[in-house]
Parts: sequence; structure tokens; C-alpha cells
Amino acid sequence: MRTKQIEAALDLGADGVLVPHVSFAQTAAEAVAAARFAPEGRRGANPYVRAADYSANERFFAEANERAACLALVEGKQGVEAIDEILAVPGLDAVFIGPVDLSAALGVTGQLEHPTVVETVRGLVEQGRGHGVATVVFAPTPEAARRWLSLGVRLVALSVDTGLILEGFRAALAQVR
Repeated sequence: MRTKQIEAALDLGADGVLVPHVSFAQTAAEAVAAARFAPEGRRGANPYVRAADYSANERFFAEANERAACLALVEGKQGVEAIDEILAVPGLDAVFIGPVDLSAALGVTGQLEHPTVVETVRGLVEQGRGHGVATVVFAPTPEAARRWLSLGVRLVALSVDTGLILEGFRAALAQVR
């Protein structure tokens, strides 16, 4: 993992980081450490960055650890197998469950509604709840978003902009034809 990229993103003023392909608790712990100032982490304490208003924000260090979110993206078999250990990492704000890559890892590539994918995601959501860690899930459709929200998911990433635009254009074209 490139922890310097995490620090750089936060120094530029990002409100948080989403770390892809987290498969082990150690990876999640390294991400949290890179996102937090001492004593909670090892992020470089440079007040002359954009996030600190180039040293004009006197409360920067006092507020930064609380303000910057650190999310682990779990999207493979190893991450699923290690979810309890990942969820136990102190300072991890949430686990983002990526069903697109997860579908490939489970042998049903692109089938986000496949029962194996849905049940795996459902299990991860329940485990997150059990650990008191927020879960985030990508949902390609409003129906999927409603399902995940009804199960207690704290945040749903609904589709992608290009997919929604393509869907809108197809619907418009169908009306013209």
C-alpha cells in the first residue's frame, strides 16, 4: 500500500480516503496510521499544507483526526475471510463493500444480484453491525440501494454517473423511436 498517497490526499484537503483492495487487517491498520496524526497514527505533521490553510488553521491538528475518514474497500475473497480482523482495526471509520469486484472473486463476474454475491454482502453488513463499524455498499440500481439501506447500511453509493447518463440517453432514444 502507498501510505504516502493517503497522506498527500489528506494534506490536499480531502475529507477522507477510500483504500482499495483491503484483504488483511494489517493493510487496514497501515491505512488508518497514514490517515491519523500521532499518537493515533504516523501521518506527517506538516501545518503548511492546503488542508491546514497553509498554517492559518490553528485547530488543524486538534480536529484533523476526527475530520478525516478512513474507509477500507473490501472486494475480494481474502478480505471477506479476514473481515472480522479488518473490522476490529482501531480507528477504521467504515468498510466499503465492493460487489463488482466481489462478484468476480466469487466466480460470477458482473452478476451483482447473484444470490452468492447478495448473501456475501449481507453477511459482511451484519458483521460490520456486530463490530459497530459503519458499512457502505455500492448499489447499481435504486432497488439494490433500498435493500442495503433496509439492512442498516449507513451509506450507499448509487450507481455511477456514466451509467445513469447512459440509461437516460437510452430511455430518451427509446421514446424517439
